[in-house]
Amino acid sequence: MTGSFDILPLREPDGRKQAFSLFRQAMLGLPDLGRADPDAESRYLEDGQPLGAFEGGRLLGAVNGYASQIAVPGGGRVSHLAVTHVGVAPQAARRGIASRLITEQLRRARAEGHAVAGLRASDARIYGRYGYGVASWSVRQELDLSRAGPVAAGGRQGLRFADPHDLRLFRRIAETDPSPRPASLTRWNAWWAMQDVRLRHAATPHYAI
Repeated sequence: MTGSFDILPLREPDGRKQAFSLFRQAMLGLPDLGRADPDAESRYLEDGQPLGAFEGGRLLGAVNGYASQIAVPGGGRVSHLAVTHVGVAPQAARRGIASRLITEQLRRARAEGHAVAGLRASDARIYGRYGYGVASWSVRQELDLSRAGPVAAGGRQGLRFADPHDLRLFRRIAETDPSPRPASLTRWNAWWAMQDVRLRHAATPHYAI
């Protein structure tokens, strides 16, 4: 059943948190970052550009995006909107809400000068209907180390262990990459905030070289 609803920007912190909560509900099973680390959630959401779909004052769906840049062949960069947090309340599914949200988000992105909008799809079958196409694939590999041997002695010059929590170092390295490969992104503040959360709350050790 379709109906009338309003698409509005969510500029206040409470509205952003409500949209993030709805997204987690729609994805089923994502942890509650606000309960675990309220300050981190605020840092994560403050630079976003969320839109909400409302009906009678109730939030039924949301989509978010972060301003970034993407590398193009030749080494240049163009303005990019990193789309995320697309979700619709379960009781409001199949009413065209996601379509309206994404259409309005793309309209605003174009008006703000973004040349590209991209996202990492949780389900690749969904977003083609909204105009997105496959830009890259990811592959997971698992290595059997039972027959692995030691690395040849000698090491490599110029390598050192780094503090895996030193995100300022990693950010400086990422931002001074002299020749980024095409489609690599400039990371935005919220991306780094989420890496900080993952490091501080991770149950597994991390190492950096």
